Amino acid sequence: MQEVFSVKNLTRRGAYENVNLSLQKGEGVGLSGLQGSGVGELAKSLFGMARLGIGEVTVDGTPLTASSPREAFNQGLALLPQDRHRFGLIGLRPVRENVTYSVLDKITAALGIIPRSKERKITSEYIDKLGIVTPSQNQKTALLSGGNQQKVVFARLAATQPTVLILHEPSQGIDVRAKVDIFNIIDNLSAQGVAILIISAEVRELIGICDRILVMYDGRLTHEFGKEKMDPHEILIAIEGGVGNE
Repeated sequence: MQEVFSVKNLTRRGAYENVNLSLQKGEGVGLSGLQGSGVGELAKSLFGMARLGIGEVTVDGTPLTASSPREAFNQGLALLPQDRHRFGLIGLRPVRENVTYSVLDKITAALGIIPRSKERKITSEYIDKLGIVTPSQNQKTALLSGGNQQKVVFARLAATQPTVLILHEPSQGIDVRAKVDIFNIIDNLSAQGVAILIISAEVRELIGICDRILVMYDGRLTHEFGKEKMDPHEILIAIEGGVGNE
């Protein structure tokens, strides 16, 4: 398999220590840990929302140097944030603008003019692909259901055509039907070759969609569970700082 994402000996004092992980093309890897374990800080740091610290991170063999989300997008990495209302959506703006916001620099014409035809085409494509239920592209995103809001964030990220996608609690705050849709989207992106790191406290959900599950405790990666060893009880023990099966 082709390695497309690598983290080696990554340390940031007070957040995480000596983190080593890798993702293969099309692989889905789960990452779970208690609040304060370092998983949230790691996600934000990788996406340029906080300082990375000391260590080496590469995307497709190229060192990750992003110091902002925009730079992270440009280097092939995208993040679905845990708090989509604060970081993922502009609720009072139309669905169209939310979907295309992350690729504006790629579709903007000379003199800073945004071609509306391109914007509408991209939005229509992802409304169809992801099954976003909305009366129109001009609907205010805040008026959509929670599940459809989450799909709009997915559409924004997928439009950047990332090499690596980090999903932080992707099923949080949505109903069962929407969860099924989100998991199908994750499967489809993996099938297209996107490497996906899924950060979640929902262990049984991770077992259903991941090739491997990693556990973080007190800033360190402590356990890895392969597909054949994904026992929810053992994983929970590891999350809580117990020994479990490595």
